[in-house]
Amino acid sequence: MNKFFSPLRTGWRAACILILLGTLNLTSYMPRSPDTTTQSTSQALDIELNAPAFQIQHTIDGSVWIQADGFPLQDIPGKLALPRQMMQIALPPDADLGSIRLEIVSAQIQPLTGIFKIQRIPFDSNSDTLKVTAPQSGPSAPASYVRLLSTGQMRKWNFAQLEFTPFLLDEDTGQMSLSSQIDVRLHYKTLPAGSDTALLNDTVMDDIAKEMFINFAQAHDWYTQPKSIDLPNVVYDYIIITTNAIQTNSAK
Repeated sequence: MNKFFSPLRTGWRAACILILLGTLNLTSYMPRSPDTTTQSTSQALDIELNAPAFQIQHTIDGSVWIQADGFPLQDIPGKLALPRQMMQIALPPDADLGSIRLEIVSAQIQPLTGIFKIQRIPFDSNSDTLKVTAPQSGPSAPASYVRLLSTGQMRKWNFAQLEFTPFLLDEDTGQMSLSSQIDVRLHYKTLPAGSDTALLNDTVMDDIAKEMFINFAQAHDWYTQPKSIDLPNVVYDYIIITTNAIQTNSAK
């Protein structure tokens, strides 16, 4: 009897093994949805820049100086001596610094009355006087008022450096234009790995960052570790059953 059923049992086991192998093969080749948790995303940061209060002073030779609060004069030899400000914009900790791109969203540009002649920074650094050159440039575009100079990292802080020149001169005509307000947008991509939790705990340069970044109030929340959430009171769903003898002995 056992010999009669032995082939049947063997065949049944073989069939089960084949079915199991077939199931495993089908499972291994089933298509999987793409993992989107490691993909970078595009983000943008909007910044509003405003021109400062200023005064125009005329010199004996017919050129003018523009004094603007908080905007020192250009100091690069050969450049027009116009007020400009170098500013640092904080970026989120997961921003990819290699993906930063500047966009001029809108600009309020108005011409200033008069014909202007602006002195240039001399190439001879030992000279105490500034030289006036012949007109060399044409009309300026809105993009000329703001430039993206560089990006960098200071400890945990990511940032971009912009140059804002609210005054531009058309040297062909002597016309001066002022950008009283300009809205810019910094486009960037986020790193797939996200921000480093350990790095966010680094507070060494926080005091300097507060004075350095014009958007520190906004950026502070990006670099703050989330606080632990207090759990609600736990309700236990069990009881302890004891005896008088155990209670008496445990109290001693």
